[in-house]
Parts: sequence; C-alpha cells; structure tokens
Amino acid sequence: EAPPAGDLLDLAGDHKFVAAENYQKASQLWDKAAAAYASAGASREAKIARENMKAATAAAKRALGDGVYLHIRAKEQYEGSNNLTKQMNALEKAARNLERLNCGFAQCVN
Repeated sequence: EAPPAGDLLDLAGDHKFVAAENYQKASQLWDKAAAAYASAGASREAKIARENMKAATAAAKRALGDGVYLHIRAKEQYEGSNNLTKQMNALEKAARNLERLNCGFAQCVN
C-alpha cells in the first residue's frame, strides 16, 4: 500500500529543505573561492566564482519556496484526515522555510 499523499508531500518538502541547505553551503564555498581568486589577481576566475555563488543562492531560494508549497499541500492533505499533529508539523516546516527565505540563511538560527 502506498503512503498517504500528505506524507509524500511532507517528505518531498523535507528534501527541498535539505537541498536548500546544500545549495547555501555551495554558495558560501563559491564566495570563499571568489575571494581567494580575487586576492590572487585572478579576476576572471573570481567573476565566474561570484556568478556560481549567485546561482547557488538562487537555487537555495527556489528550493525553499518549493518546500513551502509542498508542506502547505501536505497540511491540506492532513486536514482531510483530521490529523492535527501532522498538520501542525507541516505548518511549522513551511514557516521555517519562509523565515529562511525572508531573513537569509546566514542571519537565521534554527
């Protein structure tokens, strides 16, 4: 038997959150690489690293937004089964993602 739709949506939202964290880590590494290239006088490589940093940051934001959507859809599925605990958990995860979107990873504390 397949898992309930709410559980699958919630799990997909969790995966999006992990992906966003990984994109953010990649962004930080690209930022360090850009600084290292710039200090070594490799301006072309520094520019490429900065572009990659921006792309990773944008991907992190997209993943967080996707996660919000998936967790809200999971909450809606749980409403149909009157599972209040799972509804609240899905809402908390959506709120966490929104907080990260609004304040950025560096400023947020779990």
